[in-house]
Amino acid sequence: MKLSYTKALKGFCLLALATAQSAGASTTIAGDLPARAGEDGQGIAYNFQMLLDTSDGSSSESWNGVLGSKAWSDPSNVSGNLGIPLGWTHTSNWAYISLAAAANVTINLAANASDLVPAFTLWRGADNSGGNFHTYQQDAVPLWIDAAGFDFIRYVTTGPGPYSGQNAALSLFLNAGEYTVAIGGNDTTTAGHQAAYSFSVTAVAPVPLPGAVYLFGSALLGLVGGRRSWPTSAISN
Repeated sequence: MKLSYTKALKGFCLLALATAQSAGASTTIAGDLPARAGEDGQGIAYNFQMLLDTSDGSSSESWNGVLGSKAWSDPSNVSGNLGIPLGWTHTSNWAYISLAAAANVTINLAANASDLVPAFTLWRGADNSGGNFHTYQQDAVPLWIDAAGFDFIRYVTTGPGPYSGQNAALSLFLNAGEYTVAIGGNDTTTAGHQAAYSFSVTAVAPVPLPGAVYLFGSALLGLVGGRRSWPTSAISN
């Protein structure tokens, strides 16, 4: 029977990657960050904190709350850098996320039996000093944030427009550190009101290939290379 080295290597790799991952340590804390060294505990008023540790493979947390249906962007506000009307700081909900290690992260925001048009912005860093302002730029670093290293990453919105039953979701690789998420609505068709939401974050540790995979692959490549170097006469005899 003819041996397929490519299929053998592929099967071995898939088997190595199929190791079951158990849920890692995770914690959700209601309320704002306390003042830490060099901070006054002001700045962003975080509604909750998620501490995610993927040392056991994966970690997941969720939070349910209510927020303004036009909190992330209100057409009555002036527009920011990309032409998006500014959001309302105090009717949005703010999440603090801490990653103990680099991970593949999925963030999901959904209406929770409401007409929310989900939208959120992700930044790297935390703002826990100074003041804030009643509006914020959701497509850049808000002007009133002065925390060192605070950087805009990405925003996701299912609007602008009416409720359509969609979730706002984002999957990306993030390094260990602190992150901030502004959560709100992007409704342009109804009067502003409170809307319920469900917010979840899942972090999965990258799975390194075991050393045995590299050794096995090197051996197979050596065999393939050896076969290709054999003279035709040696194969036919």
